Formats: sequence, C-alpha cells, structure tokens
Amino acid sequence: GVVDEVEASCDLQSFHLMIKSCVVDESTTFDDEVFDSNSASSKKLITQRAKVIGSRVAIGIWRDIRVWKDQNAEITLTSETYYQLLLALCQTTDRSRGLLAAVAAVFQSCRSDGMETKHITDIVRGVMTESQFQKLLRSEKKSAASVKN
Repeated sequence: GVVDEVEASCDLQSFHLMIKSCVVDESTTFDDEVFDSNSASSKKLITQRAKVIGSRVAIGIWRDIRVWKDQNAEITLTSETYYQLLLALCQTTDRSRGLLAAVAAVFQSCRSDGMETKHITDIVRGVMTESQFQKLLRSEKKSAASVKN
C-alpha cells in the first residue's frame, strides 16, 4: 500500500545519502581544526585511508541494496545513486577481485535498470582493462540470452 511505497522511497533516499557519505571529497576533507597540524604527507595518507574505508563501506551498502531490491522488485535506483556508488567503490587504487566483482555487479544492475550514463560507463572502464570490460559486456549478453530461453 501507500505506507510501503513511502517506506521504499525513504529507503532509496537513505541508501543514496549513505553512499554519498562514502565518497571522499578531498577539497573539504581538512576543513576541520583537528587536521590543521598535520603535514601534507599525513593528510594524503589520511585521505587515502578514508577512501579505502569508504570503498569498503560502499561494498557493504551495495550488499544491503541487493537484498532490498530483491524484496522490492519494482524499485530501481536512480542513475545518480549508481554514479555515486561507483564513485565510492572506485575511489581507491585497489583493483582486487572483490572490488571488481562489486563494480561489475553494480554496473550490470545499473544497465538492467536502464540507468547507464556515459559517466557511469567511464568510471567502470577506468577501473578495468579493456578486455575485462568487454568480457563483462559479453557475460551480460549471455545471461540475458539464458533468461530469454
């Protein structure tokens, strides 16, 4: 009913807010007085560490979103939410299998929701080799074909 729709909308907005908070904005990171005494190299280290934490938290949020989407099949994320999620995931130099698997899953969900944009595709392409990206696109076609059969 109406209550379920309102709750789903609130969940969607809550997920978006959480994802945005995972993205480290270097221009505003050190406005706090706590950081004033830190050297440039420590600020860089702190920023890198924050990005790693943000990326890991974003993976956890993505897992929650997948469960939530499974329970609310009519819900689709906005392209902005997918974009912020991919920014959070890809803000580090980490290219582990776990991260790439999460990026691939988010990208596939984004495409199946019809929310892919050039910026989203550029982020995904930027963290993968061209052959990994092409393999991702091929695996999508195979899974789509198996669903149709």
